[in-house]
Amino acid sequence: MGKAVHRRRGPGVGTGELIKGTYYLSMAGFQTTPERALVLRRRLQLLIHSYIYYHRGESLTADSQWDAWAKELVVLQKKYPRISEVVDYYDSFQGFDGSTGFNLKAMTNPEIIRKAEYLLERRRNHGRDETVGNGMARAGKIHKKRKGSRVY
Repeated sequence: MGKAVHRRRGPGVGTGELIKGTYYLSMAGFQTTPERALVLRRRLQLLIHSYIYYHRGESLTADSQWDAWAKELVVLQKKYPRISEVVDYYDSFQGFDGSTGFNLKAMTNPEIIRKAEYLLERRRNHGRDETVGNGMARAGKIHKKRKGSRVY
């Protein structure tokens, strides 16, 4: 129990195609598609990282990463408006233009706060920030990658 990945079934769908983050939706009888899963993933990422930034005064992602997620979500919501309307946190993202996460209503939802606190606790417990900049931050220090060497 608790798989985070669901295999799509149906006409024209390969049996090995996976959709991340839709296991519980499928078990509850909701139709899951890659588009729906991606809209939900981007909304959760924006809400969680906005909470961390605006309510905790910390950051786990680079601004450029947050901006990329926001731009992608804006495009997805315009391209798939009917899907967007049935994905969680629709109310918070009505009229969202990707410029800021400051006014996202669901940012203070207990589920969002719990996930944000989990990520912050994980960073504290592991003694490193794996999500800053280019992903090579360790123990609060940015290491420059040398040609032909690995960074740990």
